Amino acid sequence: MADGAGGKPEPEAQDNAALMISARLQQAVNTAAASIEVRREDHLRLLEAVVATAARVIDATAGSLMLVDRAAGELEFKVAVGPGSEEIKQFRVPLGQGVAGFTASTGQALAIADTSKDTRFARQIAEGSGYVPKNLLCVPLVLAGDVIGVMELLDKGGGATPFTPGDTAVLASFGEQAALAIDLSLQTQSLERLLAGVLHGEGDAELAEEIRAAVAQTEGSPGHYRTLELARQIAAIAGAGERQARLCSAILSAVLEFSRGTGSSEAGLMDVMAGLGPGFGAGGVR
Repeated sequence: MADGAGGKPEPEAQDNAALMISARLQQAVNTAAASIEVRREDHLRLLEAVVATAARVIDATAGSLMLVDRAAGELEFKVAVGPGSEEIKQFRVPLGQGVAGFTASTGQALAIADTSKDTRFARQIAEGSGYVPKNLLCVPLVLAGDVIGVMELLDKGGGATPFTPGDTAVLASFGEQAALAIDLSLQTQSLERLLAGVLHGEGDAELAEEIRAAVAQTEGSPGHYRTLELARQIAAIAGAGERQARLCSAILSAVLEFSRGTGSSEAGLMDVMAGLGPGFGAGGVR
C-alpha cells in the first residue's frame, strides 16, 4: 500500500518488486548463457585444441597461447602443449621482450630459424621450462584491431625444418579462430559480471537496462552462432586425425585469402588441397 496519492510504495512492496526484477533478469541471462557453449572450463580446452591442431598440421613439437595482461604489461601463458607445457605456465613474458613479447608489441609475426643465434629468443624462460626449442614461429592474436595475445609453435620437424611463410599463414588462420573463441568467453564473463551486480543489490535501472541490451545482443547476433559453430568444428577436428586437420587448415587459409581479395579462384583452393598429397583434391579425403 502507498501512503497516499503520489506517496512512496511500502518497503515490502519495493522488496517484492526488486525480487521479481532480479528473478526476470536471472532467467534472461541464464537463457543467454545457455546458448554460449564455451564456458570457462571449456574455454581453455577449446584453445588447447586449437593450439594442438595447429601443431599437428604444421608438424611442430610444442605450442602455446599467451594473452596480454595490460595492467601488468606482460604476456600470460593460458595453454601449452608438448614438452615443458606444464612448467612453462608459471612464467610471464614482459611485453617487448623475447619473440612473443616482440610480436605482442608490434603485431608482426616472427619466425626464428635458429634460436641459438637470435638474441630475441627468451632462452632463460625456455630453460626454466626444461625445453629449449631449436626454431619457433609466433603470430599475433588480433581482436577488433587490437593484439590481445600470441600463438607460438616450437620445433617444426623436431627442430630440423625451419618454419615457412606458408606455415605463418596457416598458424595465423588458427589464431583468428582462437581470437573468436576468446571473444565469446569475454562476452560470457561480461554477462556474468552484470548479473552478479544485480543479484548482490548493486543494480539500478541503468544497470538493468545494460543487462537487457547485452542479453538481446547475444541472443540476436547471427555472427555469435556462426562463431560458435566454427569453434565447435575446430574442437572436433582436433581429434579427427592429421589428414582432416591439414585439409581444414588449407580450406581456412584459402577462404581467408579469397575474402581478403588475395585469393584467385576456387581453382586455387583445389591446388592447395592437391598440394597436401594423395587423398586430397577433387576426390576428397581418403
